[in-house]
Amino acid sequence: MVLPGVIAWHMFKDQLAPSDYLQAYPSLVKAVLPPALGGLFAAIMVGAVLSTFNSVLNSAATLFSDGIYRPLFRKQATDRQMVRSGRWCSIVLALAAMATAPRIDTSGSLYNYLQQINATFFGPMLAVILAALFTRRASALAAKSALVVGPVVFYLVNFVYREPLQQAAQSVFGITEPIHFLHWLGVVFGFTVLLILAISAWRPDRRVPAPAQESPIDMTPWPLVRPVSALIVLLTLACYILLAQ
Repeated sequence: MVLPGVIAWHMFKDQLAPSDYLQAYPSLVKAVLPPALGGLFAAIMVGAVLSTFNSVLNSAATLFSDGIYRPLFRKQATDRQMVRSGRWCSIVLALAAMATAPRIDTSGSLYNYLQQINATFFGPMLAVILAALFTRRASALAAKSALVVGPVVFYLVNFVYREPLQQAAQSVFGITEPIHFLHWLGVVFGFTVLLILAISAWRPDRRVPAPAQESPIDMTPWPLVRPVSALIVLLTLACYILLAQ
């Protein structure tokens, strides 16, 4: 998503003003594609957007039907009832998305806005995953609490009370530049990890884990997993360093 913007900046930095950022991608498409393919490209873009939207609706409907509707409201739900609940969930989410879309602030970078929305959930989710991987004391109650409290805290820090927190942090650290939202995400991530550990110590999980069973497939580790993993990490760091110049 970022690379076309970088290309457009190099091609049109002398032609487009900062206020014309919405014209960057159309200008790039117009410069690269022949006029005869303009309509085809528009159809491809619309299809890509609709397929992504449909995938999100289908995933959300499945999570609602299997994770909320059946366990909490109708434990003996038939397949027809499950499908009907998923349809109603899709309709409600689609209407909510259409009602919310015009209210999104597009005066700045839409990409950064979407990344902040994603970060609202990704930070707490990462904290839960790492807690489950590196400790056996993390309880189910702690994980569920973190998935609820973590996004709420990040939303309050980054959206609701952003300005007063920015001013307080700048005053404490003696800086003038605003603190990037990823730094706030790191703070919320640390808070979420501490929350998981605290709740796990307060209400430990008393359930006895099921005994390990022999896997029906061969689980022998790939002999080159470590050198290949190290190579991927080095290549990732090299991309960051080269693109940061």
